[in-house]
Amino acid sequence: MLVEEEDKKVVGRPYITLLMDSYSGCVTGFYLGFEPTGSHEVGLALCHAILPKHYETEYELQETWGICGIPKYIITDRAKEFKSEYLKRVSLQLAFIRRLHAFREPGGLIESIFDKINKEILSLYGR
Repeated sequence: MLVEEEDKKVVGRPYITLLMDSYSGCVTGFYLGFEPTGSHEVGLALCHAILPKHYETEYELQETWGICGIPKYIITDRAKEFKSEYLKRVSLQLAFIRRLHAFREPGGLIESIFDKINKEILSLYGR
C-alpha cells in the first residue's frame, strides 16, 4: 500500500516496527516510517516502548497506555537489524538481555498482529 498526498503525489510505502510483551500480548511500542526496518527504526520503537506515553484528547483513546519501562529481555528473530552493533550497545547501556530465537516461529505473536492489521485495517483501503 502506498501513501498519497491530497494532490495524488506518492509519499511512499509505510513500514511499521512493533515491540510486544510476550506475556500479555500488548504492543509496548512502535515506530511508523517510510524506510524499511533497520537498527535505527528498532531503536526508535524501543524508545517508544520504554518512555511513558502521553497523547492529547484529540486521539480519543478509551484507555491510557500505561506500559513503559526498560525490559528485562528482548527476544527477536535473527534479522540483521536485531543483531546489529547498535542494538548490542543499546542493550548494554540499558542493561537488558537480548535473546535470539534459533528459528522463526510461524504464527507467532508479532505475525498475528500484522495479520490483524492486514485484515482489519488495510482491507478498508482496497489493499
